[in-house]
Amino acid sequence: MTDYKNSDAWRIFSHNMKWLRNHYKYSKEKMAETLGITVEMIDEIEDGSIPDSLTVQIFFKIHKHFSIKPKDIVGIYFM
Repeated sequence: MTDYKNSDAWRIFSHNMKWLRNHYKYSKEKMAETLGITVEMIDEIEDGSIPDSLTVQIFFKIHKHFSIKPKDIVGIYFM
């Protein structure tokens, strides 16, 4: 079983979530509403934790709203 909490993919995802929110000038509240998650989950993700209730649906919501492929949100650092 892979330890995703310490994986490069998770660190990239965490970084990219914060980058997206800042790039689009979204508050944590706006980002949470856009992705259908809580502000607490945004905090956890940006801090590098994996919220227990996080589902794969978040990747599809990111793809739909920001036009980013799910593989890219965990595969490359956004600048």
